[in-house]
Amino acid sequence: MNGQYDTEVVIVGGGPTGLMLANLLGACGVKTIVLEREKDVFPVPRATHIDEETVRNFTLTGLMPELAKHISPFGNVEVADSKGRVILTEHVGLISDVHGKAGSFFFDQPAFETILRHGLKRYAHVLFLPDTEVLKIDQHANGVTVFAKDRECENERTVHAQYAVGCDGGRSLVRKSLDISMHQMAPSRDWLIVDATLKDMNDAALLPQHFQYRMGLDRLMLYAHGHGQNRRWEFRLQQGEEHPDRSEVIKWISAFIEPEKLNILRMTPYTQRAQIAEKWRVGRILLAGDAAHLMPPSAGQGMCSGIRDAVNLAWKLRHVLQFSDRDGMLNSYQTERQPHLTKMLNSSMFISNRLNAESAVARLWKYAQILFIGTFSPIRDLMRSQLLSPIPLSAGFFQHSLAGGQHVPRFEDQDGQFTDVWPYAWAVVGAADAFGPSLMLRLGMMGIHSVGNRLEDAMLESRLNRWLKDNDATFAIIRPDRIVYCFTGKHAIHAQLDVLERRGVGYVELANALELRHGAA
Repeated sequence: MNGQYDTEVVIVGGGPTGLMLANLLGACGVKTIVLEREKDVFPVPRATHIDEETVRNFTLTGLMPELAKHISPFGNVEVADSKGRVILTEHVGLISDVHGKAGSFFFDQPAFETILRHGLKRYAHVLFLPDTEVLKIDQHANGVTVFAKDRECENERTVHAQYAVGCDGGRSLVRKSLDISMHQMAPSRDWLIVDATLKDMNDAALLPQHFQYRMGLDRLMLYAHGHGQNRRWEFRLQQGEEHPDRSEVIKWISAFIEPEKLNILRMTPYTQRAQIAEKWRVGRILLAGDAAHLMPPSAGQGMCSGIRDAVNLAWKLRHVLQFSDRDGMLNSYQTERQPHLTKMLNSSMFISNRLNAESAVARLWKYAQILFIGTFSPIRDLMRSQLLSPIPLSAGFFQHSLAGGQHVPRFEDQDGQFTDVWPYAWAVVGAADAFGPSLMLRLGMMGIHSVGNRLEDAMLESRLNRWLKDNDATFAIIRPDRIVYCFTGKHAIHAQLDVLERRGVGYVELANALELRHGAA
């Protein structure tokens, strides 16, 4: 029996990016179908690190109480010599508390994906179809048609949607069907990855307690202690080097711990790539995550970047589904994300280039450079600032002349917790005494949240007011993805809301709110 489906958005690929996008679209009231090739979540973590911004982005799903059980502090990153002697230690965390307390995390990817899959069940208008292989995707004037099959029973599945998003990984069928080329930012490199779990957690003390780059005499090695019992090694292969057999890899691991203390889950070669798709959108089809960009894992930003894509894109898709400003809004997706992604990719390559070398002499020279950086604090501080400072958007759907494009800080409450105080939606943030009756009425009619007029936590209110004062503003208009649309004064707020109304924002917010209320009733 063939399956025919009609929806507003179809997502090809149910990995972290696709699942994040689907959960946000679900919260926005958008009818969504996710087509995922695999029946079950891949049991071995493919990503191990998430940064502060990504943790904050996950809170937008409403699932953070469950997800928080599967993260642990990342702490420091170490660079060690071939004997494991540490020559440089650096804390991994933003030089800012804009996303909350600075510091990255290890996480359990299979647990996260499982929770995100289950999270879709909250929305009657979201359908997740695992074990579904996409065969072809076509687009036409009024939408997109995806042809797929159920892998178990071979039944055909056809999905008609207004928009499609390819979240189907580095080998993206969606990207290939659009004939989109990938721009290569750096040469590809061959590595070998080993994922394992500790048989006995008491043996954890035998291994480095932090993420470690080890500058071996013949290759660069990476070690990540991961979350819980998860442990990972990555070994760089030299150009032209044949893939080593299992016994050789076991010898490499034995430099860290007796292999008998581990359960080896996988041992496989892979190629590190630094590539960005030339286009992220063709008509009604868009790309996100690894389908749009691939980066080396040096800075742990591959999956984090895909989550940023989803957070940037979901509210824009909802907007174009309910308003006619399609090109202006959807084109801002690549305009905003690609420059940010390029900077993150350059940071990843900067780290990689400081550590990688092709010969023994070059490796000794890299070792000397790292040793110098570790002892000369001005260079170290400069590099830390360049690599870890928050990156604002440089262009896109915001008022650049009014300091738009920066992230809204997470405000600290009286318990010392950093929190977001409104859902994934447009908001106006202002001091409690700044919201007059006419503004409150207008925001209510536009379906835009007002933040600051009813805060019961004195610490939250104080930090919010201080942030506005630092930006010489009475109000800040905030996009759903926690990006400042603009700062504005008390007498100019209505003019800025006029601009948003002309761009359809208020109508969309109100229509969506009414639709969700009607659905709930």
